[in-house]
Amino acid sequence: AIVHEPSRYTKREPHVDYDNENWFPINWDTSYPKASNDCDGACQVLEGGYCLCNTAVQQSRIFGGTPKSILEAMSKLYVGAPDPRIYDDGIYNSTLDIDTNITVHLKNNKFSSDTIFEFTDNKGFHRFMKNIHEEVEVKGIKGTYTGYSFRNVPHFMSFIPAETTVRDAQYETEAVLDHYFYHDNTAPFICIRLIQRLVISNPSPRYIRTVSVAFIEGKYEYDGIAFGTGKYGDMASTIAAILLDREARDVI
Repeated sequence: AIVHEPSRYTKREPHVDYDNENWFPINWDTSYPKASNDCDGACQVLEGGYCLCNTAVQQSRIFGGTPKSILEAMSKLYVGAPDPRIYDDGIYNSTLDIDTNITVHLKNNKFSSDTIFEFTDNKGFHRFMKNIHEEVEVKGIKGTYTGYSFRNVPHFMSFIPAETTVRDAQYETEAVLDHYFYHDNTAPFICIRLIQRLVISNPSPRYIRTVSVAFIEGKYEYDGIAFGTGKYGDMASTIAAILLDREARDVI
């Protein structure tokens, strides 16, 4: 069963059944309760080998200061945030860290889970990330923490039918498309196939990297001539890197 805000929704929704086959995977921090050992005595054992457990979401801040780099921020921040400028004046105070090029938006002038970090990543994507970590903890029968937990992954769509909207579905779809487009594997994946169809079937790692960098940075220079707009995914720079590379003109 899926538990959604158990403190507010104490009655299980009709569409969420104990034998529901709409499963989703999670990455447990350590192990997880198993019916084979009576769910460690922490959860209710259901027929079919399942554990029905109580859960609670715990929030905490990630950074107590400005991240050391954009790379560190990208590796630890997972939850997006709105542009803090939409709030009334005085709600957030903003400071640009010139060493990292990260703008820190502080609420009440302190680092907390409400802090928002603003920066542009190496792909040119401008991000607002919230300084928050949410952990789902499995609680025992008496409400004590069992030691089992996993990260609470954000999503736009509610599991409660009355709360679903077309807007949320559109946001979810846009987020998925952005994730695919800006994924670290996208550039080499696309570039390998373009090279194979335009030049050779077995490009070297150096050739793939050169074209991938042109795709990511949106620029490529050859013999003093610059190609591309400097934007991520620019096809002019990508095609130029493919056709003008020395490997494309080697006699095989």
